[in-house]
Amino acid sequence: MDESKTGIGYPGGPGGPGWGSYEAGVYNWLRMGYPRLALAAAQGIPLVPYYLNVRTTFDNPDVNIMPEVGSDTKIVSDTIIDAAIGKVTRDRTPLGVFDPQSDFYYGIQSGIEVKVNVVGMPRPAISNKFTPLSNFCDMFNGDSHANGGWILTYQQQLQIDFFARIQLSNFPTTVIMTFRCWTPDTTKFDGSQVTDSDALRMLVECGYVIPDCYCLACKS
Repeated sequence: MDESKTGIGYPGGPGGPGWGSYEAGVYNWLRMGYPRLALAAAQGIPLVPYYLNVRTTFDNPDVNIMPEVGSDTKIVSDTIIDAAIGKVTRDRTPLGVFDPQSDFYYGIQSGIEVKVNVVGMPRPAISNKFTPLSNFCDMFNGDSHANGGWILTYQQQLQIDFFARIQLSNFPTTVIMTFRCWTPDTTKFDGSQVTDSDALRMLVECGYVIPDCYCLACKS
């Protein structure tokens, strides 16, 4: 057997075909680079959902930017984000029976765009150019499951810039982006209580085979 094909995730190796789903789940998180989530899977710690909201209000009809709006909940442990919804609400009392339908379609083509960034380390620019709000959410939901979700650690936080590309028809107008998150149902992974190196050591103690090169990369 080609030893280069017996590593994490390869057929014949840990996490590959022939291994049970339990082991495969642990090695899958290792393959993606998240030892703490792998440890949670190995210890049978369930994932529980919570939600992050990022919202802003345009209080005048002018074309303008609302920069650097943070989320209303702080990320305190490794978090999987697998869905996002963006809503635009015109903050007024409906004046007619067709206002709800009008508001629904306005939310799809309001002209409001977003730049989504992650602050902290590492600091990727998720959408470094202004992208229509509905486009961002549609693409995020369509592709976010490809690698098991979009992962943020306790060192990272969401930050969004909102841009009204065309003059708003009503004001105030509020934009809300809600992200569905999953995190291990325990406080022992909060903050830096368990480092990547700690998680790898505990996984080895549980009997998991982890290449030395992987462990060295996590220490660097």
